[in-house]
Amino acid sequence: MFRVETSLGRAFTAGAAEPLFTLAGLRTNVRTRDWDLHPDGTRFLAALGDETASGSPQATLGPITVVVNWFEELERLMGQGR
Repeated sequence: MFRVETSLGRAFTAGAAEPLFTLAGLRTNVRTRDWDLHPDGTRFLAALGDETASGSPQATLGPITVVVNWFEELERLMGQGR
């Protein structure tokens, strides 16, 4: 994953690509994007698969659970709901 500083003015300009990190097993697909960046830019979520002997990722993900408002859900489950 790379970072590229851009500028929007009269013309679009892009700076040099800076490597941020490497994710072994990052799934890539030409029709979908298996990753996303949080709107505040501080978090990154990626779907990772196991690597095959050839080094390419394979889709071996189990079920994914996304919990919205997880802190409130945790309080509820712990019996400390508001």
